[in-house]
Amino acid sequence: MSHPIITAFEQILEELEETRNLLAEKITTHATQQRFDKVVVLGQQGTQLEGYRMRVAQLRDEWRQQFVSLQPAPTPTTPTAPKRRNHGLRTPQHIYYQPILQVLVDAGGQARSAFVVSNVYPKVKHLLNAYDHEPLPSSPKEERWANAVAWARNDLREQGLLISNSPQ
Repeated sequence: MSHPIITAFEQILEELEETRNLLAEKITTHATQQRFDKVVVLGQQGTQLEGYRMRVAQLRDEWRQQFVSLQPAPTPTTPTAPKRRNHGLRTPQHIYYQPILQVLVDAGGQARSAFVVSNVYPKVKHLLNAYDHEPLPSSPKEERWANAVAWARNDLREQGLLISNSPQ
């Protein structure tokens, strides 16, 4: 059974995630309508929202560490398959949308993947956490954030904001 305060933190994190998703939808709508001034403002709000999410997650973790002895001991259970790591640990993919678009605009509308990744990093490095810098299990030489940039590019392509035959 979970501690009620931990449950409250989880509920707040879920609400922040829902707000993040709504914000991402608005960004997509405005970007599709080429209202980039609104995309920039919403992107800044998304950055602030991500800061709140990270602080709430940090408070939740601090609470767990500080008050773990007050929680009842877990009851033994049958072993289960290992779970995937919580996606809430990594910086959300939508954080990369605006920086990717900005790098492409600055590059004249097109660029190679490696160029985009290396130029997105300075724009997002202050938002990345330790988990983002961990290597991928499937590709130990690639950090999670760089892989997220590639997936964010794919999202933008699927949303029609990048042409489908753009170079990776």
